[in-house]
Amino acid sequence: MSLRRKLLVITGLLILILFGVGYFFKYNDTPSMKLGWYFLNRFEEPEKHDLVLFPAPEKAYKVFPNLRGFLPRGTLLLKQIIAVDGDQVCTDENSVSVNGHRIEHPLLPQWQSFASMECIIVPDNNVFVIGQSPDSLDSRFYGAISTSSIVSKGDYLGTFF
Repeated sequence: MSLRRKLLVITGLLILILFGVGYFFKYNDTPSMKLGWYFLNRFEEPEKHDLVLFPAPEKAYKVFPNLRGFLPRGTLLLKQIIAVDGDQVCTDENSVSVNGHRIEHPLLPQWQSFASMECIIVPDNNVFVIGQSPDSLDSRFYGAISTSSIVSKGDYLGTFF
């Protein structure tokens, strides 16, 4: 490999490391989703069951005013889409169902909804998202989110430990 080609490769890698890591990868260190690295796929439209990243909705700060000190504005949340526009979502103390089908969730037996929404129809151009933790700040508390607020899909890569 020529010196010029080596320099181009090294320069490209440095640019990716310095500027691209946050654009292409995110590390999740909260229990709301599986711990580890996620590839940010900004090139495909997310669908039901995909993981997505989006800024914490303004309504989350209204429901939980103490979040302001804990969760800075603009913080990206990582959640799974369980319902899309037109779907009916019903919640109660320990279950969530979409279109009459109970969602099988790893933590559902211990999952508690503190903001029971009963049943809603997800509005056009919105999605209903949940995390994997019973304490996850998700659509159970702030409702459906606009698809225009979704920054990217998140594909799990692992922890590398």
